[in-house]
Amino acid sequence: MPFKDYLGELTGLGINAGVTFTLYHVIRIGEEVLHNLKNTEEIEVNSNLVTELIERGGSAVSCVKGIVRADGTVIKSVVRPEVTGVVWKKTIKEHLVAQVMGFWTNDQRTVDEVTSNVPFLIMNKGIGVKVNDPAKLDMADLTVVSEKFEPATNSLADHVWGWMKGVRPTGTQQTEEMLVEGTRVLGVGRLVLREQEIHLEHTDLVPYVVTTSDMKTLIENHESPLPWLRFLAFLTSCGAAYYAYRVITNFERWRGEAKGRK
Repeated sequence: MPFKDYLGELTGLGINAGVTFTLYHVIRIGEEVLHNLKNTEEIEVNSNLVTELIERGGSAVSCVKGIVRADGTVIKSVVRPEVTGVVWKKTIKEHLVAQVMGFWTNDQRTVDEVTSNVPFLIMNKGIGVKVNDPAKLDMADLTVVSEKFEPATNSLADHVWGWMKGVRPTGTQQTEEMLVEGTRVLGVGRLVLREQEIHLEHTDLVPYVVTTSDMKTLIENHESPLPWLRFLAFLTSCGAAYYAYRVITNFERWRGEAKGRK
């Protein structure tokens, strides 16, 4: 059986099988996380929280609700210094007009992105749950506190050169986002009691997030991609089965022809 005659079928089989395995792995992890998220218990942040955690062995995978407060130092907005927060992000994007298949379309690319954060508390009824390292959060919902767009000052030569290249800048957008103090949030992760202080920390069982959404919305956001991933996995598995059938039938035909020549 000449290998080069069936290189296409073998390549197709390998690609489809690899993609199917990858999608299956992603789906399995997603279903486990979704299952854990649905079973995550909400624990109220109050004066009984320390006692409740002691009864649970000092830690628990749960979600808590409260108001964001800085645990010491705060971050001030550059453009609006009166706005304070605990997570800060500045993004600079270049807006472009690009030519794709003969048509001019709007596009953008990130030129620079800077982030900063400080430890903070999720407060409720005078009790705070500490988030010591916000950089480890899988997601934190930020609010846009300032946004500025500066149009590009293109000369005639710039327009001509942009037309020749197929890309022409139209301006630069600077966006400043923050997790603002006073925002009511939902925190999900592992609650840990350490030295009579309560910490919200990372866990592999559920997403480590601080979000302005409720638990139902968070579950829906994690559940919505799974049907599409299952559908893609079904298509690629069909492709793998097709190429496997081609390889097997071609091999059987080659073996029959080889026996006939003998």
